[in-house]
Amino acid sequence: MLLNLLSNAVKFTDEGAIMVYARANPTGLTLRVIDTGCGIPPEHLPRLARPFEQVEQELARNHHGTGLGLALTKSLVEMHGGKFSIQSEVGRGTIVTITLPRLFGGRRDSETAAAAE
Repeated sequence: MLLNLLSNAVKFTDEGAIMVYARANPTGLTLRVIDTGCGIPPEHLPRLARPFEQVEQELARNHHGTGLGLALTKSLVEMHGGKFSIQSEVGRGTIVTITLPRLFGGRRDSETAAAAE
């Protein structure tokens, strides 16, 4: 998950900085990737974590990809019982935050649970 977020930050930050923030507390872990890249228009934010969605303007597309990275990251976070959020401002950058619980809060089917024991 973190590798994907860092890859996106590098891809869309031609100049500026990329920072990684990690903090544990008694209930979980927060990971945050902050970049000072091109940013994302607010009207595109809801689409970003959907499979195959790419919001870079078609005529200015300089970065190729499948559009699966953020969708997979969001799905993995949610499968672990966590939360995923994106904040962005055009020309200022993007902040992606993942919060994961210390204890697994999702559901496992009986086959997966038996294999884990």
